[in-house]
Amino acid sequence: MQGRPKVFTCNLYYFERMDVSLAIKDVFSESVLLTTAPMTTRIALVTGAARGIGRAIALRLAEDGLDVAVNDLPNTPELDDVVREIESKGRRSLAVPADVSLEAGVEKIIQQVVQNLGSLDIVSPSDG
Repeated sequence: MQGRPKVFTCNLYYFERMDVSLAIKDVFSESVLLTTAPMTTRIALVTGAARGIGRAIALRLAEDGLDVAVNDLPNTPELDDVVREIESKGRRSLAVPADVSLEAGVEKIIQQVVQNLGSLDIVSPSDG
C-alpha cells in the first residue's frame, strides 16, 4: 500500500471543559483511501466560535469544504455573524448556543448538530 494516501478519521463522542474532569473519549482509526471519488462532506463542531481563535477555526474549516456547527454561550450575538460568514462560503452552518461546561449542554449540542446537519465528524473545542 505504499504511495497511497491515508485517511484518518476521528470520532469524538463527548467532551467537557478542561477545568472539569477531562472527559474526551476519542476513537481513532486509520484506513487506506481506496478510491479517488470525492468523500462526503464532513461536519465539524467548533466551540467558542463567536470570536477569536474559535471563529478563525470555524471559518477555516468552512474554507476547507466542511459544514460547520458553531457554539458559544447563549446570548452571544456574534455567533449568528459567524454562521452567515460560513454560509457565504457555500457551506452549511448551524448555531448551537449552550454552556459546554455542563454535560447536558454538550448532549444538546451534539443532538442538534446530528439532527440538523446529519452527522458529526470533527470537534474543535476552542472555548475559553
